Amino acid sequence: MRKFLLFVILIFSSPLNAQITKGWEYEEAVSEGDWHIPWYYLYPYLAYNLRGDGKWIMISGREAYGGYFGFYLDTLQKRWIYDESLTKGLSAHGWEEAPALCYNLREDSKWVLIGHQGSSFYGYYWDGDEWIEDTSIVRGLPEVTGEIKHCLIDSLLPDGRWTLITGTDVGILRAFYWDGDRWIEDSVRINGIPDIGSHISVTAGFNLREDNRWVLIVTDYYVAQPRGFYWNGNIWIEDSSIVKGLPMDNLLKPTMAYNVWGDGKWVLYFGCNQQGTILGYVYDSVDVSNLPSQEDIEVVDVKATTAIIRFNYSRTWTHNLKYSLNPNMNQSSWSYKVEDEDTVKIKLKNLLPDTTYYFQIYTYVPWDTTYHVASPIFSFKTKPAQDHFYLSPDDTLTIQDALELLPPEGGIIELSAGTFEIDEPIRIWMDNVTIKGQGMDNTIIEPKDEFDGHLIFISKSEDPYYRGNWIYTHKDYTFWFNYPAIPFDSTILVKNVVIRDLCLRGDNENGGLYGCEVWNVSVIRVKTENTTGGISYNPGINCLIDSCVSIHDRVAYWLTLLSRSCYIKNCEVYNSHGWVPSVHTNGSKKSEYLEIPEYPPPEISNNKIVDCVDAIHVYSTLDIRVHDNLIDGFLRYGITVSISNNCQIYDNIVKNGRSDIDDSHGIRYHEANDCIFRNNIICNNKGYGFHMADRFEEVRTGKIINNVFYKNSKGGLYNPKDFEQNIT
Repeated sequence: MRKFLLFVILIFSSPLNAQITKGWEYEEAVSEGDWHIPWYYLYPYLAYNLRGDGKWIMISGREAYGGYFGFYLDTLQKRWIYDESLTKGLSAHGWEEAPALCYNLREDSKWVLIGHQGSSFYGYYWDGDEWIEDTSIVRGLPEVTGEIKHCLIDSLLPDGRWTLITGTDVGILRAFYWDGDRWIEDSVRINGIPDIGSHISVTAGFNLREDNRWVLIVTDYYVAQPRGFYWNGNIWIEDSSIVKGLPMDNLLKPTMAYNVWGDGKWVLYFGCNQQGTILGYVYDSVDVSNLPSQEDIEVVDVKATTAIIRFNYSRTWTHNLKYSLNPNMNQSSWSYKVEDEDTVKIKLKNLLPDTTYYFQIYTYVPWDTTYHVASPIFSFKTKPAQDHFYLSPDDTLTIQDALELLPPEGGIIELSAGTFEIDEPIRIWMDNVTIKGQGMDNTIIEPKDEFDGHLIFISKSEDPYYRGNWIYTHKDYTFWFNYPAIPFDSTILVKNVVIRDLCLRGDNENGGLYGCEVWNVSVIRVKTENTTGGISYNPGINCLIDSCVSIHDRVAYWLTLLSRSCYIKNCEVYNSHGWVPSVHTNGSKKSEYLEIPEYPPPEISNNKIVDCVDAIHVYSTLDIRVHDNLIDGFLRYGITVSISNNCQIYDNIVKNGRSDIDDSHGIRYHEANDCIFRNNIICNNKGYGFHMADRFEEVRTGKIINNVFYKNSKGGLYNPKDFEQNIT
């Protein structure tokens, strides 16, 4: 009888009562790879056993400059390893190159690669050692325009033929089948798919949901949720559950395959709007009728305005915190979300000092956040604040500790002479903060081993690099690019920060100071040494770099991403050696926001730049004033003005451009208009004194007034255009 009861209990507690949900889960672990080598936005495609070695490979095009890059999956290292032999023989055809691969298309037991660039397809076959170009592989494929990505499907229809489906720039899909000799267009193979946005990309997989059906996942150039379709034998049926958990974003370039990691699961990779990045998603399932709880919950490292909550979870899911001043959790706030983590640390910020808070942890099923588990309510009390700290390198209190012990109104952190070693970036998200040392030769901040990032971040974002990139790739969603349609929002800005009288010493692997979305930030008398980038505002409003020194930084100072009314004055730069110029503006202009005070136009003035690769580059900039700078010794150019308008370049000395190979021109004026060059002294350069060149046949306008060109090896002024320029 007892055995019978046990049997009954087991039946009624069996998986028959389970509630299963399926979807895509972001997994950083499957995304690790050498993506930094191609850089830019990537266009990947998966294939298995290309070289007969039983390995998965990924071949990717990229958004800029063209070319293909190959990677194989190393299951021991658990990462994608760059291998240039995988792309041997493939040529660079231009920007936005996208590949698709398949095996035995021509029944010759060979792999083929069909690439697309601009409006054209091109084909290669793999001979066992390298790719051989063969135009017959793309015979019949017409011109298809767009920044798109195509895919190849084996036996979509009962005819057993290969199908190629491609996106287009106007948002429709086109389909072709291979008849053994050429590609034939066939709209039947895209029946049911509506017009979708523009510059469309696609990927396909068979039996994703164990229903013996093909699925097609379609992404848009602009911000949109990927769309999913399944093939019922005659028509594609849209089904949102196919893409449950995939990100709503732009510039997503998908590829998918089964059992890539040997776990019997589907994986989908996206090239995305982050340069040198591949995003990986795994198709997974879970019984949501009995979600596990969080474990080992503890509150640690409580300061005046911050507290860290740590806990563990049995799966790498999505978590955030709900917190309140009230025990019943009324009038609560939410922390930022943490994704793809099972050992979780969340820092609450901008708290009130000496105050009791209550919180709950929420953990969500990543692909369907309607399913979640909430912890019990816990509490902690913040510490009292003080508005001034004096720190020395031997103190147990760190610079970051002091920042988080300042009151919400701000305060001052004074550093003694000596070297402060830090193992994590100093992060400033508070307003009205000053960090001051005892002089750039006396107070030094430098990284410990295995340091990652800039020495100082000034930003409210948890990931300032990602936020800076997001602003650029989501122009329609931010006032930086879309004011006044999107109102000015000062709440996202860090305001009134001063960093002065100290040295940021790098190890040639990390940056100095990086400000993202900042207002009224001043960096004064700060020396940067051996950094990947000395000081950057990305973007900022009314920000200043004054009386600073840069020594052997890859880039000294950078005003980028539509920084408004920012200034670089009275600085010295020595031996800047990066591909990006020593002093660079990218998208700078005068502040136009009516909600804040009016500021003068951006300015680069009274600086000394010595022995660099490139000195000053004014790029995509309006209204800037570049004057009274001394540039002495460079390899490529002294001052370049390109894709810019209404700039004034005056009273500069540009001399001793020393490269015969790179044509060290004093001033270069490219693809720009209405700029004025006056009273500049350009002398002793290996190239021209003033060099004009354009990629496009457009009339250039501007004025060149009262400049001195002296002993420039190739001549004074060079204009290669044979049409009239409106330059006086």
